[in-house]
Amino acid sequence: MSNYGERGRPSEHFPDWLLGDRRWKVIECLALQRDGLNAAELMEEVGAGQAWVYELLRALRPTHALEDLGERRYRLDAESALGAALIGLVDALEPLRGLKVDRPPGRRKASSSTDLSSDA
Repeated sequence: MSNYGERGRPSEHFPDWLLGDRRWKVIECLALQRDGLNAAELMEEVGAGQAWVYELLRALRPTHALEDLGERRYRLDAESALGAALIGLVDALEPLRGLKVDRPPGRRKASSSTDLSSDA
């Protein structure tokens, strides 16, 4: 049970919580798959749509963090500063993979039946 009791949101693994579930999975896949991955493989691994995967690849390309292996296969480029940093982050977070982060309950929406106006 989380520190927030039964009303808390489900716990998340630390790397997913820190970096966002899907983006973290893409970074992790691109760091660990030394043969690289194409967009279709990333879509399958991450469970994301084509537009989302292509948007992420387009965002990473100009940073030089991606290495183009040909045949539309990519991996993180260990020779670039950002690529090396992301690979290092994946390595550093590996021991924390099983660590869970408890999530507090979501905010309650104000009741629509509450009338804040005064008739007095």
